[in-house]
Amino acid sequence: MEELAELLHALSKIIRGKLDREHLAEEIAEVQLFLWELTQIYDLQEFVDFQIQDNLINLEQRLDTTKGKTDPTPTITNYIRKKLDKSVIVDNRYEDEIYR
Repeated sequence: MEELAELLHALSKIIRGKLDREHLAEEIAEVQLFLWELTQIYDLQEFVDFQIQDNLINLEQRLDTTKGKTDPTPTITNYIRKKLDKSVIVDNRYEDEIYR
């Protein structure tokens, strides 16, 4: 869980106006790997994918109420949806093509 604290620390630096993109990318990568490990250890990929889909629906509904504003979020939601669409079921578990 140290990875989460380090990411939080890197984000707090941004609030103070000290953006270090390389360090932030490193901390995000470590947290993503940590979360991926948890997902695998507890066999949660299907549940996590469902929660992501549910959250994307909520996000899209919020975006519908803010149409006309410049927001990169639709691009992000499309990226996540494409990423999830590339997942395949292997031995009753989702496995991203990138890890095969």
